[in-house]
Amino acid sequence: MGFFENLKVKRLIASLKNKNPRVRSRAAIALGGTGDLRALEPLIASLKDKDLDVRGSAATALGEIGDARAIEPLITTLKDEDRWVGELAAIALGEIGGSGAVQLLIGALEAKNRNERFYAGMALGEIGDTRAAEPLIAELEDQDYDIATRAAEALGKIGDARAVKPLIAQLAHPHRGGMWVGDKAAEALGKIRDERAVDPLIGLLKYGADQYVRERAAKALGLVGDSRAIEPLIRALKNRKYELLREQAARALGMLADTRAVEPLIVALRDDSNSGVREAAASALARIRRGRARAVETLIKSLKEACKDRGPVAYNRKLDIAKGLQEITGRYSENPLGWEKWWEQNKDKYETHMGS
Repeated sequence: MGFFENLKVKRLIASLKNKNPRVRSRAAIALGGTGDLRALEPLIASLKDKDLDVRGSAATALGEIGDARAIEPLITTLKDEDRWVGELAAIALGEIGGSGAVQLLIGALEAKNRNERFYAGMALGEIGDTRAAEPLIAELEDQDYDIATRAAEALGKIGDARAVKPLIAQLAHPHRGGMWVGDKAAEALGKIRDERAVDPLIGLLKYGADQYVRERAAKALGLVGDSRAIEPLIRALKNRKYELLREQAARALGMLADTRAVEPLIVALRDDSNSGVREAAASALARIRRGRARAVETLIKSLKEACKDRGPVAYNRKLDIAKGLQEITGRYSENPLGWEKWWEQNKDKYETHMGS
C-alpha cells in the first residue's frame, strides 16, 4: 500500500469518531471498499453506534472486508432494535460465510430475540450450507409466520432435497401465515426442482383444500418444470370456479413452454371472463416459442370477431387480445384489417424465425 492510501485509511478510521453521523457512515462505507484489515476492530465498534445509519454501514463494510472475526459481532447485531440494521448484518454474514458462521447462526435460530432468529434464517439462506437444512425445516413450524416464511425462502436457496416433503406440507395448509408461508414454499420447491415433488403437487392442484392451495401448487409445478404437469395444468386452466387458479395455471404453462398448451391458452385469452387470466394467457403464449405463429393467426381471427361486438366486456376482451398479439409480436394494434395485412407480409419470415 502506498503512502497516500495508507494515510487515507488512517483518516477514515479517525472519521468513525466524528461527531457528524453522516461523516461516520460514509467513512464506514469507504473503509469497506478498501478491504483493509486495520478497519476491522473500529468497524466492529461502530456496530454499537447510536446512529442506525452508521451501524448499518458498519455491517455492510464488515461483509465487504470478509474477515471471520466479524462473525460473532454481526450475529449479535442481528437483534438490533432496527430491523434494517439486522438485515444488513444478515447479508454481511452471508458474504463472509464459512463453517464458523453456519454453526453460530444455527444456534441463533433458537435465540429468544425474534429479530435474531429471523435474520439468522436469512443469513443461512445466503450462505447456502446444507448443514442448516434440518434446523430450518424445524423453523417451518414456527408460530411466528414471518420466521416460517423466511425459513422456507432459505430452504429454497440451500436446495436440499430433504426439504421437499416439509415444504409441500406448508404449501398444502390453506391458511398458513396468511398464505405467505405457502407461497414461499412453492417458490422454494421450484428452486429445489426435485422430481419427487411433482406427483404430490399434482395431487394438491386437483384436490387442494381451497383455490389458494391449488394456485400455489400450480405455481410450484411451473417452477419445477416437469412435463408431467402439462395436462393437469391445462385442466386447471379450464376450472370454472377459481379465477386465481386459472391465472396461475396459465402462468405455469408459460414456464413449461409446451406446445400442448397453445390451443388451451388461446381459448383462455379469447374467452375467459377474467382479465387477469387473459393477461396471463397472453404472457404464456409469448413464452412458448413453437406455436407462436399458430397463436398469432388464431388471435387475429379472434380480434376480428371481437370487434363486431359492443359493450364494455367485449371492448376489454378486444384490448386483451390486442395486448396478447403485442406480447407475441412486439406490435400493437386494435385494427384486425391492419393485422391481416401485416400477417400476410410477415407470416413466412415469422414462422421461419419463431417456429410454428
